[in-house]
Amino acid sequence: MRGRGEPSRLAMYLGDIPFEDERITYDEFLKRREQLPYGQLPVLDIDDGRLVVAQSMSILRYLGSLTGLYPTNDALLAFKIDEIFGPIDDFLGSIGPSFHEQDPEKQRAMRQEMEREAIPGFFSKLDQRIAARGAPFATGASLTVADLAIYGVIGFLRHGELPHVSPKVVDQFPHLVAIYDKVAMLPKVQEWNATRQSK
Repeated sequence: MRGRGEPSRLAMYLGDIPFEDERITYDEFLKRREQLPYGQLPVLDIDDGRLVVAQSMSILRYLGSLTGLYPTNDALLAFKIDEIFGPIDDFLGSIGPSFHEQDPEKQRAMRQEMEREAIPGFFSKLDQRIAARGAPFATGASLTVADLAIYGVIGFLRHGELPHVSPKVVDQFPHLVAIYDKVAMLPKVQEWNATRQSK
């Protein structure tokens, strides 16, 4: 599963920042949960544990600022990126209860309702905003971490990583899918995906 950490992994890979990609099982997460800031993943361990930072979008902003994918001196562009982060983060936060639901039928019902109501609610307006900009990437002419965030969430849905939600749910968001496709075609993204699949 790509999860919330995938855009940050891509930002580091695209920016040639060396990193150790540690994946843990759910059981291991439960054992380590109390030691994690906010009890959540992902986290970014900087300088061998001297600083551990959390919250996926904050991590992505930080990494983007190191790699030129998030502006450090353009407040308007930063605002446009953060605006895109909003509905994506809201959606990812909303799916948590369905992961914790133990009853398979209740989980199926939750996910089917999500497909009908929540997913269009979160992403229809964002798709319209991207369309209105008429730019090659989400915020303009250049790749930013906003594009990586879109790539992450559309990939999560498109590759069936949310059981009981059809991968075709993304077809109603053609401009978000176009961003996904554009990012997927970047040579370093293809290289990263090939590396992931070989593990």
